Amino acid sequence: MTRTLVLIPTESERNVLAPLLESTLRADDQLELCGFGLVAAAALTAQIIADRRPERVLLVGIAGTFSCNLPVASATAFDEVACYGIGAGSGEEHRTAGDMGWNHVGGRVSDTNIRGPVIADAITLQEPRSAGPVDQSCQLLSVTAVSADSKETAIRRQRFPRAMAEDMEGFAVAMACRLAAVPVTVVRGISNEVGDCNVANWQIKLALEAAADLTMKVLDRRSGSA
Repeated sequence: MTRTLVLIPTESERNVLAPLLESTLRADDQLELCGFGLVAAAALTAQIIADRRPERVLLVGIAGTFSCNLPVASATAFDEVACYGIGAGSGEEHRTAGDMGWNHVGGRVSDTNIRGPVIADAITLQEPRSAGPVDQSCQLLSVTAVSADSKETAIRRQRFPRAMAEDMEGFAVAMACRLAAVPVTVVRGISNEVGDCNVANWQIKLALEAAADLTMKVLDRRSGSA
């Protein structure tokens, strides 16, 4: 059985993170790719959990920031992940699954006889937040496609005012973990401001180094409390 399963979305992120985390990972920890985007991350995470049967999951990678309180080249963990992009319409007309009266898992919100798990537009993470630059409740918004400009950013921030950052895998990984009853921590290094799609402006290496530093603290804390 795997103790801690460290998931990283892409090969390019793993190429930076793996050497930095190598000294902290235990023999019974595993580092795997979970894929890019909501669909791949949900499917691969579920498959890996079934194969590895981890005690806990730790998702690490980059994200964009909505807030000056979460600056580029910093990193933080999140206590909630929310989903935007699954539902109906787009832009100002977009309605989330919850807006339409549906849970992502568990049928209609109004159903009174739901059996089994219920997952709505937001998932509270089972693992507590770790130290980071943000003191207040920290929500991560997972999207089907990242914000393309300031207008799209403003629409999403209006719908999810507590969102501090935007990514494409957090909600998917959290859903797979919730369905498997495995606790999960999500750590993101901040590579860019949300709405800036010019990758030349992104500080990916610095963001991943910050994410690795925080991840090592999370792993050290868990080892000490075991």
